[in-house]
Amino acid sequence: MIDQLVVLTAIGLLGLAIFLYVLMDGYSLGIGILFPFIENPEHKDLMINSVTPLWDGNQTWLVFGAAMLYACFPKAYSSLLTMLYSPILLMLIALVFRGITFEFKHKEKKFPKIWDWTFFSSTFFAAFAQGLILGAFITGHQVFSLDGQGARLVWLTPFSVITAISVVCGYALLGTGWLIYKTEGELQQKMRVLSKHFLVAVTLAMIVVSIYTPLSHPDIAVRWFSWPNIALLSPLPTMTAVAIVYLWHLLSGDDENRVFFVIMFIFLCGFIGLAVGLWPYIIPRTMTFFEAAAAPRTIRFVLQFAMVSFPLLLAYTFHAYYVFRGKVKLEDGYD
Repeated sequence: MIDQLVVLTAIGLLGLAIFLYVLMDGYSLGIGILFPFIENPEHKDLMINSVTPLWDGNQTWLVFGAAMLYACFPKAYSSLLTMLYSPILLMLIALVFRGITFEFKHKEKKFPKIWDWTFFSSTFFAAFAQGLILGAFITGHQVFSLDGQGARLVWLTPFSVITAISVVCGYALLGTGWLIYKTEGELQQKMRVLSKHFLVAVTLAMIVVSIYTPLSHPDIAVRWFSWPNIALLSPLPTMTAVAIVYLWHLLSGDDENRVFFVIMFIFLCGFIGLAVGLWPYIIPRTMTFFEAAAAPRTIRFVLQFAMVSFPLLLAYTFHAYYVFRGKVKLEDGYD
């Protein structure tokens, strides 16, 4: 029982780290994805300024999650890295170029269009790669039960491409919400218009994933649609639908404080729904968390460090967002 509790604690920290990364780095990736829709150079500088003090800290959650996966669930880490090597490598290369762009865009003024294109392409491919990984993860056993060179591209399926496009749209939606929260005037109004378009795309994507997942995994269909589960779980899609309608209402008005948080709530509902459907598998239909877990003694050792570093990361995150609160300005960055 104690050993199970140790594993469950590690699962909770891993899941929370992944979710925090998706939210926090998601909107900064979304800002880059939005660049082609913006023509005014000053607006682009505002978009960059809104996230410059925060983006590197946001990526820390990816490092924390990867470390937890490697230390606590090494079998899953090995399988994921082996079968998803190409999209993971694409993501890491794109994130490196995204970081280079952040550092040089303000300092190198000779080739602004090149830096704008680099920023967009690096954020787009980072988000697209994460969507490919998500699609392969949901597909589960169809990817990870295969061995050999013939399986190297099995993660590249129509469904994984759909999820990749969905993640790109989702991050763009997060980016619009962040910019509505942090900017004013013409740029903010532009984000309201774009946000509606991306909200429609994300809603359609959630419907597709919600239909495909139970169809491809009959046990997930049983979990969601058998009695009494359907009654117990129905509040989740209901809250998601209500949040989507409410967000559309907010975007049609002049509210600038609640939009971003409602978008985050929609992401939370989607994350919980995915977790409910796939539990207890860390690799769907292939490997459970408990099968992939390291020895309890190892996990306890890792948790000793995690229980110290996790609160410190949270404290740093809250402090950074508190310091850089308020509207972003072109001259100084923040009010």
